[in-house]
Amino acid sequence: MEQWTKYWRKTTALNSFAEGQSALGYYGELELLWQAQLKHLANNASLLDIGTGNGGLAVLCYQYGRILNYQWSIHAIDAADINPILNKYEDQTINAAISQIKFQGNTPAEALPYANDSFDLVCSQFAIEYTNIELALPECIRVLKHNGKFVAIMHHQDSSIVADSYIGLRVLDLFMVESNVFVNIKMLLELAAVLILQGTNIKSSEKFNQLNRALFQQFKQLQGHFCDEATAKWCQRFIASIVPLLYELTPQSPALLEDYLRQLVLYRLRLMDQIKATLTTNHQHEIEKLLSKYQVKYSLENVVIDRKIFGTLLEVNKFN
Repeated sequence: MEQWTKYWRKTTALNSFAEGQSALGYYGELELLWQAQLKHLANNASLLDIGTGNGGLAVLCYQYGRILNYQWSIHAIDAADINPILNKYEDQTINAAISQIKFQGNTPAEALPYANDSFDLVCSQFAIEYTNIELALPECIRVLKHNGKFVAIMHHQDSSIVADSYIGLRVLDLFMVESNVFVNIKMLLELAAVLILQGTNIKSSEKFNQLNRALFQQFKQLQGHFCDEATAKWCQRFIASIVPLLYELTPQSPALLEDYLRQLVLYRLRLMDQIKATLTTNHQHEIEKLLSKYQVKYSLENVVIDRKIFGTLLEVNKFN
């Protein structure tokens, strides 16, 4: 869980693996999908967002409730050690929402700290599939009120998000596991640190220049491994993040490299978590078998956003 705790503590993005507009919440077709799940709730409804991260889905729920002029009670939990209230945004509506949501970190979905029949809606996006579903799903049903609803969007095996994660992991493994590029970078930075402390002009060192040229060639070779555009972008992304270490040489550069490598290890773990959590056909069958044991009505269907498979939507209605 360290990889997620450090991710949420370091980023102000409301959603994981989000960039641009997506980092500040849901919009477009995805926003409309969630609003459709919320519009039938009563004025005094109670909601629980599972795997909230920095509060993306919980914020959407709060903001839509305000549009309806409703006063929903919104709880949001995560197994990671989150604290979204520390984040500040230029959009004051996000700050207002976060201040009204009851966040709780270090709270696994497998053991929800709520009484039976507590919530009208339990929701989750890209979170419940990361849990031990055999424990978490019964917990979600337990805390639902009678006629309550559990709604989750989960990673689909054919989604572009999952495909991109596979590519990212492949490129990251090439850099970190299959090549010695970081060993060579470390040698270069350690030599540069010694030269700087000695007061020697770095560019006058033939050994430094040789290492620098060899590293440049190695980067070109790594880039040559990938021909398709998506993979090349991942490769370029990693190289672009390394280059500043090589151009801004200081005695602290080796320590900065070690910190960067620790971040990459955690990033790799998050990619692996996401891939492992992907909902396959077998996983869907397991969920259906589990739900058949309870007095619920459920459905599973693909979510298509911008004409592409985005995820799998699970809806569970609890009977009286």
